[in-house]
Parts: sequence; structure tokens; C-alpha cells
Amino acid sequence: MIGPDNGLLNLACATVGGAQQAFALENENWIIPHEGETFHARDIFSPFAAAYASGQLKLEEFGQELNLEDLKQYLIPLTDITEKEIKGEVLYVDNFGNCQTNISPEELKEKNFKVGDTLSLKIENQELTSKWCSNYQNTTGGVGVVTDSWGMISIFLSNGDASKLLNCKDGSKVTIKAESLTKRLNLK
Repeated sequence: MIGPDNGLLNLACATVGGAQQAFALENENWIIPHEGETFHARDIFSPFAAAYASGQLKLEEFGQELNLEDLKQYLIPLTDITEKEIKGEVLYVDNFGNCQTNISPEELKEKNFKVGDTLSLKIENQELTSKWCSNYQNTTGGVGVVTDSWGMISIFLSNGDASKLLNCKDGSKVTIKAESLTKRLNLK
């Protein structure tokens, strides 16, 4: 992954097992000369990415190897998992009103949930049921949860804005009861 040392890449790295090495982008042969300091994506990141992807540049040729412990960190709040529930929070609300949480699909699977199960959710003080869907269209309407493009659980509203319906915002508390309603009510 190529980008700035602002802490955000550690989120992406964490989804694939963590960073193994990091290098400064210092090789002048691959930096486009520029006046200002505002277009690093164009002037620095893109040339390095293209050169590396095409095999013209090896990682070790980027620049000085960096100590992973010295990189800036952006920390995701941890979930609180008990025998009876998974407590998390909304990390952000996207432009469609989908509410990405810090809850991973692996945490749901550890509680024996699977795609298709009906879940009992609590968002702030609102209790509701929701289906764990394989995609944003795979619900009969209403609120669903899905594994989003970041690999995390997002709460969505079919053809609507979940954040408005649920009065959800960054930091809103989300609780999923550890027993699926599908199993409890024998809906299968």
C-alpha cells in the first residue's frame, strides 16, 4: 500500500494481517517535480505505485526502510464481546446513509451467526431486528447489515438512509445480541 504516514493506512493493513515493512518514498527518480505540497497523490504516490506495479522499482529502492513502530496510528475503538452480546460503535456514516461499525463479520461468526440470520440490534436506545445480508439488495426492505467493502459490518436501509431513520452518527453505540432471532424463534 502506498500513501501518507497519517495513520489511515494502518486500518487497511490491519484487514490483511498488518504491515510487514514500510519504506519512505525518497527515490528522486520517481518523484514528479512540483511546486507545492498539495498533490502528493499525483506527484509522489502514483509514480511509485506505477513503477512498483510494473516491476520497474523494488520496495527496497523506494527509500529508507522505516521502523513500523514509528508510523502514525489511527486506532479503531475495540468491540466489547461478552457471552450475551457484541458491543461496538459506528465509525462513520457514508454518503448513502450506511453506518459502518467497528464490528467484524468474524466476530459475528464467532457467535455462530451466518449470512441470512435475523439479528437483534440495539442502536443507542432503539431496538430492532435486522437480517445479515450478502449484499445491499438482499433484504425484503427495512434495515439490514452487510459486510461492506472495508470488510466490516455496516447497517443499511434498503433504498434509504439508515443514519436518518435510526438517528445514527459517528460514535453511536451498537449492540448485537449474541443469539440470532432466526434460531431463537425457529424461523428456519
